[in-house]
Amino acid sequence: MKKTKSIIKLLSLSTLGMSIFTACSSGTTTSNPPVQIPISIGAGLNGDGINTMYVSITLCTNSAGTNCQTIDNIILDTGSFGLKINKSALPESFVLQMPRVTTTDDQMVYACNTFGSGYVFAEEHYGILKLANTMTNNVIVQIIENSPSAEIPDDCIAKGPFDDFANFGANGIIGVNPAIGLDNSSILLYKKDINGNYVALSSGESAIVPMLNKNPLPNLSSNNNGFVISIPPVTQNTNTNVSGTMILGVNTSSMNQVTNKTNLVVASESDLSSVCNSACFYSKINNPESTIPAVFDSGTNSWVFMNDELQSSACSYGYCPESPFTWVSSVYSYDFAANESYVITGVITKDETNPSGDTVSFSVMPGWGYYNYNNETLYGSPFFFGKNVYVIFPSNKNKNPIWGFESY
Repeated sequence: MKKTKSIIKLLSLSTLGMSIFTACSSGTTTSNPPVQIPISIGAGLNGDGINTMYVSITLCTNSAGTNCQTIDNIILDTGSFGLKINKSALPESFVLQMPRVTTTDDQMVYACNTFGSGYVFAEEHYGILKLANTMTNNVIVQIIENSPSAEIPDDCIAKGPFDDFANFGANGIIGVNPAIGLDNSSILLYKKDINGNYVALSSGESAIVPMLNKNPLPNLSSNNNGFVISIPPVTQNTNTNVSGTMILGVNTSSMNQVTNKTNLVVASESDLSSVCNSACFYSKINNPESTIPAVFDSGTNSWVFMNDELQSSACSYGYCPESPFTWVSSVYSYDFAANESYVITGVITKDETNPSGDTVSFSVMPGWGYYNYNNETLYGSPFFFGKNVYVIFPSNKNKNPIWGFESY
């Protein structure tokens, strides 16, 4: 079975007591039964995914939960913000029942979002997100125009190429970055004029539109201060999907406790650089020797980093070393605080390709690596293999987003 090449996107605190994680500005973190969301890593709905983390979500039109749709194969992305669903994944009648985000003159809002791999154009709606037995209040749901014949504004198309989630085996994406939200200034906003043409919102109109790219998980009724991604070790390429778990909440049950074995990294609460605005910290790399912004990014499906030695053996789908290459880097909290640096090791391998060299043969590849030309390091989904990775949201007690990780 062949998988087409595709890369998504383009992302010990000994001085801090564990009590800093026991409060959340948006809700309670008191002891609750653990809420576990299954994660599947692999090829997705059409076999085109590689190293991609998928979850199922349920979307409702009302808080009573009486009119809902469950959507499978949603990319779990710690490197982006907000819930975006392909229009084709939902019945048209259901979408019509979801309230619209509107301007002050009651005009429906549309948005052009850009990822490292392209753009998506969306209608903006409100909905209720349900995960297992817990629900949010109203959150923004972006319904993506994913039909080839969809009408899209020219200046959005210019951000291209079109980012079709189906190319990653997905029906959509849930962005759960711990920085919580990305300002609307990062996207293009539109309404339609009397003739049905898209026109850009004025600065005044844009100012009153709610934040569209926002992590929905802090809006959960409980277990809303963060989450843990737990993935078993993966040591070789396989076409069998790997199963993991997303555990909602941090320090709310026996399954999501921060321990003395958890390496904690404090991320910047604002833009760390021109290329990294998503709960970033620093990565120190060698060859070329540099200290650059970094993020733990489950929505990027490979290790993405700069290495001149490996780049000399690059191929059409990434790094292609003739023998396994051990890449070592160090991560630091954004402020380089003492006792907050940790070594991370990845083993980069050459993967089987077809004779033309433009496809790879496996849906789960722990050693898949790419060169990053953007002067940043993305610890993509292979970093999560064999680890519990903690994502801790800002709160009244800790204003910065915090990452944590510990190996199995």
